[in-house]
Amino acid sequence: MIFGAKTLLNFPAKILLNSPVKILLLNSFITKITLFFLGFGCMFAWLLMLKYLEYNPNINLMTTTLSNSWSTLGIFLLGVLPFYLAYVFLGQCLFWKTDKFQDTNSSVITLFSLSFGDIVNETFQNTKIGGVLGEIFLMTFMLL
Repeated sequence: MIFGAKTLLNFPAKILLNSPVKILLLNSFITKITLFFLGFGCMFAWLLMLKYLEYNPNINLMTTTLSNSWSTLGIFLLGVLPFYLAYVFLGQCLFWKTDKFQDTNSSVITLFSLSFGDIVNETFQNTKIGGVLGEIFLMTFMLL
């Protein structure tokens, strides 16, 4: 029996396993994994470079300051995080129709950019739909 049930069931699997689609999917997956490890490898190599810079007293000032201030900086960030998230979710609830606050990710990015003085005018233009409330929201965020 040439065309048995086992042959018919294995035929699509053999076609898929030997197809160019499988090779493209495999290459894409391998490329993503390779780039993932390459990126993290480069990041860790640069972070380990800081260990070698400790021998230079001028550059050691930066690494010493960072290592001494981690605990204070962490406490500060934990204190600021509730205010930041409150503004993220308030902006998302008030201005969900705009592209700047349509989801949580874009709200976080918009407010992070605003905190550094980027896209200020563009965000004020986008939040005009909220009227005075939009201006008060953005001004109080930027002042805090």
